[in-house]
Amino acid sequence: MSEQPLHTRLTCTTGNHYKEYVIDVVRDGNAWLVNFAYGRIGNALQTGTKTNSPVTYSMAMRVYNGLVSEKQDKGYVIDDASSNSRPNAMRDGIITTLRNAMEPTMQPPVKEKESTGLAPQLLTPITQEQAALYLSDSGWVMQQKYDGNRVFIVIGDGEVYGANRKGQKISLPMPVVNAMRALAKGSRGFVSVTLDGELIGEQYIAYDILKFNYIDFIESQMPYAERLDLLERFGKRSTSKAFRVTPTARTAKEKKDLFDRLKAINAEGCVFKLASAPYTPGRGPDQVKCKFWETCSCIILGYNSNKDSMDIGLLNESGKIERWGSVTMIGKERPKIGSIAEIKYLYAVDSLYQPVFIGERTDVDRKDCTIAQLKFKPGSPRAMANSTKPTPLRRAVRTMAEV
Repeated sequence: MSEQPLHTRLTCTTGNHYKEYVIDVVRDGNAWLVNFAYGRIGNALQTGTKTNSPVTYSMAMRVYNGLVSEKQDKGYVIDDASSNSRPNAMRDGIITTLRNAMEPTMQPPVKEKESTGLAPQLLTPITQEQAALYLSDSGWVMQQKYDGNRVFIVIGDGEVYGANRKGQKISLPMPVVNAMRALAKGSRGFVSVTLDGELIGEQYIAYDILKFNYIDFIESQMPYAERLDLLERFGKRSTSKAFRVTPTARTAKEKKDLFDRLKAINAEGCVFKLASAPYTPGRGPDQVKCKFWETCSCIILGYNSNKDSMDIGLLNESGKIERWGSVTMIGKERPKIGSIAEIKYLYAVDSLYQPVFIGERTDVDRKDCTIAQLKFKPGSPRAMANSTKPTPLRRAVRTMAEV
């Protein structure tokens, strides 16, 4: 048979499962790679490769066949609508191609942690009570807080690539890549752009623009209101479902309506941004987040053999790991022990109450998985101890209190 790229998407939706596994056999010069992506359907997928270096086509097909069989044994089925190959005739370990090759769902995995020099502006947490100050202040705009992966997108010099919150180059879903290429092609006088936003599954939601045609808005200290206006004008040309600019509420009424709507749909929370402020990497007072439920990044300690659950831990002030309970993993992909998991919870006492596994985090460092992240139940010993510790007052809150 002729050597052709293959793309297969397998899904598992039985019982409590709702996950997918994507396999791509792609060219690398005169040889081949077998790449994969996996995760919960609709969420950002984790990517990797089964071939650390290019191999022959027959070797790639042996790896491919083994992966397909392994996943089918675990209850996955091939999604015909988004795959270009199915098992039809086994001959020397090669699966016959039935349809013309489709484009892979992901860019080839990035093999090295290449730094882009990008660093994100991080959000300072506030309470729902404090949010009232921002809802009424016309100097602040409001947007939805998304439960995705923080990702920069860079387009320029014929390239489209992503970078995580650590500034490391990463692969992007091909629908997003194609949407960005089409957007760049349709923009008059376009040369380059750097966007900041979140990747959710195969959709990118942009909420800031850092560079345009090599003009650096961080260096020029451009206010967020101007950056947002430019972003909205740039993004409105897109017709792809894989890219959109986040909606923004500007007036007090718009912000209150959005706040109520986000709470009604059980969204993660909302974000307030000072319209006059420049983009400042790191955590500061000019962009804040109000979460409607709590999350934390934990270290995976291990899995319980007698029940489908995962032990999680956090670093104390001495840098030592403390166990903070377990979370059920029924129907979910199990990340490697020692990796980072994002956990949703109601509150903390001496463990996390009602923890829920959201997904693996590849953009968070181990050193950031600390007990200091946690929100403790009011009245608990830790909450009372924390209440006596001095905390920096937000500039806007202090100013309004003094008026």
